[in-house]
Amino acid sequence: MNVHLRQVYILLAQALTGVEEEFQKFRETAFNEPPTMEELADHNYVLKNLRALLDAQDKTYTKAEKFFTDMAGRIAENYFTQVEGGGDDKATIRTPWCTATISTKHYHPIPKEDSAEHFELCRWLDIPTDAPMKFRWEGLADVIAERMAKGENPPFDISKMVPITSMTCRGRKDLFTAEEIKHKKADGNQPNTAD
Repeated sequence: MNVHLRQVYILLAQALTGVEEEFQKFRETAFNEPPTMEELADHNYVLKNLRALLDAQDKTYTKAEKFFTDMAGRIAENYFTQVEGGGDDKATIRTPWCTATISTKHYHPIPKEDSAEHFELCRWLDIPTDAPMKFRWEGLADVIAERMAKGENPPFDISKMVPITSMTCRGRKDLFTAEEIKHKKADGNQPNTAD
């Protein structure tokens, strides 16, 4: 595991522990000594800015997670095609830290309402074309995949289908115990997986 990413985890875990302790002290004093209206305004202002700071960090980490999931998907596409022979589009990877499942589904862009392609898709799915219907992307992909697996050909160019990858991870070991987080810097060592 990358030592820098582990260090980010440790620093964030350590900071959040300190933040939680300070926030608890704030709450106790706020309840024991009722704040003035001016203090309430200041509290709200700080909390609003704190939320913006956390949201910005969340976006940064979410973007990084998506980048690496997409990268895993591109590698997995090659794996599914070459190793699995175009099989299940699902792979399980075990590391000392976690077990990850990568799966790829192929989505077709949803046709615009009232377009010829929309009506063709409705007919193919046995949906009345005059029914007020909006397709949901994920559900549509699952239905199309099921019908294609049965040998039915969809009414659109399947070369326009886009692979979307998802990755779920289940931890095998905690990255660190609470005690280690208090005192540790990341050193890149692998966890003890003997038990």
